[in-house]
Amino acid sequence: MLCPMEALRIPLVVEPEMAANGWVDGGLNMVGNEGIKGFWKCLPVMLSKQVPYTITKNVSFDYITTIAYSTIAAWGITICSKWKLAIPFCHAGECLILHQ
Repeated sequence: MLCPMEALRIPLVVEPEMAANGWVDGGLNMVGNEGIKGFWKCLPVMLSKQVPYTITKNVSFDYITTIAYSTIAAWGITICSKWKLAIPFCHAGECLILHQ
């Protein structure tokens, strides 16, 4: 869903008159001008951007939360449901300061 909407958004920014009656009108104009393949022309660019970003985000999230859980356990604090919710939502250092 992201790729077709991004493929539509960029022409609408460059040529606002393309969608004078809204983005659905812009999409119909795009299909008329480029065919349905026009919605997928930005797929290689999006993949080259989104895949490394998503991998980096997930790996760093796992690494940071593992360190946070290990640190809390090393301090002798029981990792209860409150910690399991708090750690992913905030920086581990800020949570430790707030909950001591």
